[in-house]
Amino acid sequence: MLGVDIAGRRYPVHRGWNTLQLGLKAVPALSVHLDVTDRPGPTVTAGIRELQIPGVHATEALRPPVIAEHALAGQASAALMYVFQRTTGDDPFRRDPWHGASSAGRVRDRGDGESGLERVFSPPTARRWTIDGWVTAGDSDSALDALVGVKGRYESSARFEGRPGWRASSAFDGTPQPWIGSWQDGHRAWIEWDGPQTVSDLTLDPVPGVRRPTRVRLIADGVRSAPVNVGAGGTVHLPPTRGNRFRLEILRAAGERRAVGIAEIHGVPPTTVPRTGRIDAGCDYAITVGSQRVALRVDASIADLDAGRPLRAASCAPFDLPAGQTQLSAKPATFVPYVLRLRSGEAPPVNSPGRVVHAGTEARNGTRTGLRLALTAPARLVLAESYNRGRRAACDGSDLGVPGVGDGYGTAWPVPASCRNVTITFAPNRLVDAGYVVSILAALLLIALLIRGRRDADELPVARTTGEAVRMSAGRAALLAVPVALFFGFVFAARALPLFWVGVFYVLWRGVGSKRLALAGGALLGIAVPVLTVIIRPQNRGGYNPEYAIHQIAVHWVAVAGVALFFVALGRELALSRATVRRGPAPDALPSAGVPPGSGP
Repeated sequence: MLGVDIAGRRYPVHRGWNTLQLGLKAVPALSVHLDVTDRPGPTVTAGIRELQIPGVHATEALRPPVIAEHALAGQASAALMYVFQRTTGDDPFRRDPWHGASSAGRVRDRGDGESGLERVFSPPTARRWTIDGWVTAGDSDSALDALVGVKGRYESSARFEGRPGWRASSAFDGTPQPWIGSWQDGHRAWIEWDGPQTVSDLTLDPVPGVRRPTRVRLIADGVRSAPVNVGAGGTVHLPPTRGNRFRLEILRAAGERRAVGIAEIHGVPPTTVPRTGRIDAGCDYAITVGSQRVALRVDASIADLDAGRPLRAASCAPFDLPAGQTQLSAKPATFVPYVLRLRSGEAPPVNSPGRVVHAGTEARNGTRTGLRLALTAPARLVLAESYNRGRRAACDGSDLGVPGVGDGYGTAWPVPASCRNVTITFAPNRLVDAGYVVSILAALLLIALLIRGRRDADELPVARTTGEAVRMSAGRAALLAVPVALFFGFVFAARALPLFWVGVFYVLWRGVGSKRLALAGGALLGIAVPVLTVIIRPQNRGGYNPEYAIHQIAVHWVAVAGVALFFVALGRELALSRATVRRGPAPDALPSAGVPPGSGP
């Protein structure tokens, strides 16, 4: 992009942030047109990553479904509840403030869809409400220290995985609890502390399992020192420096993990960081509902805070809302909203029709047996797994029929009051099991035919050598390789068409026999695939491995090559057999020296 046109004037732009002085006043609307150069090659695209206008703040709010609101119009006594959940990526309680591109394949690089909650809803009548829910800790180390009663100010660049227990003050508390910061290309990790003091020599205790600083720089009241290497034992030799605010920048760190840590910084005054008891948040955390400021009290232990677990929150007092459209705004601060529930009215008590005595045992094929119920009335049994119409359930030997959706996502069946023992199966697996049986029988049959064929081959005269192939001219091989490569491209991957064509062309042109092709395919499938599967071991991050298939892609393509070789070998063998049939039976074998030739007519 070369420039932008705004209000009839062109402004050149460059990479990065551009500050444009427009000099416009009382403008109701503004259009920005991009000026790009069309060059030969792919389609030219251009855009603006971020546009900031003083005094203009864009917001976006989501609206929940309105069916319940319409159904309760005019009913002020009916219970009503809204549950709002912040849109997050996987593993939302281990979120780095710094993260890479979402295409990097790591869970912590996904980011969150929302940093806070912005929701629009419309209560059907004027009501009194309360709020409760769950929140998580924010980014500020010093704000979290204030919650637990730490004296002084300590701050850091970005906590690894956002864990509050790894905040900056942990490097000054005289305990093994460390400070661990995120380490990302393009970012500078640092740890900061306040207090009038003189700093000279420091000792940085390393943290096992993460990077250790090897080159640092001290900034005292904005004045930077020269870079200093971290010596043996974590020693840092600095000239005596007096100041009130100090920042230790980590310029280089040794290790592989995307985290850098300091267990303890010796050479500065220590502090005390409480690790037990309750946090003291008061009613300082607030959200906005309509035109009201609603204060929430966070009630949690310091241990829960340090571990990064969700923290319980509830409104300090009930509040009133009129009927009609209302917006809830919960922005990230010392705490970040995760799930908030607005409740109005009391729901009538629900008499339970019974309970699940035992949840049963689940097998790997999707079957759950031993599920026992104790019911006093007809009920609805919900399997808390994603709905799948292929699931079937039987109670005391009687089929419960086709399942329905339960609790919004699960698989559910109505059950009679007499139901006691339930078995849940995954019906499509029956076809899979049948396929296994058919495959075993077919394999045994093929083995028998192979053995019989070898015995017959030993007893009959040889018409040809199995697996022999005739070389083709380069032109004919190139033409015949096209449909074969198209077939492989359709079955496996279109992007591999050129490789399929080259491989088939070589086999036809050089006359590679079916025996050699089959042996090569067997070696790939029987040796190379198992060996690569053992050697290539993606990191296990607790089940959050969306990039697993990418790391194992080499195994996939080796398996594809092996299967393709078997297909080509089969095609070679069938073609050779057809050619033999067209030529007619093989001539009689020559008489041996020990058997006289037969007499003529």
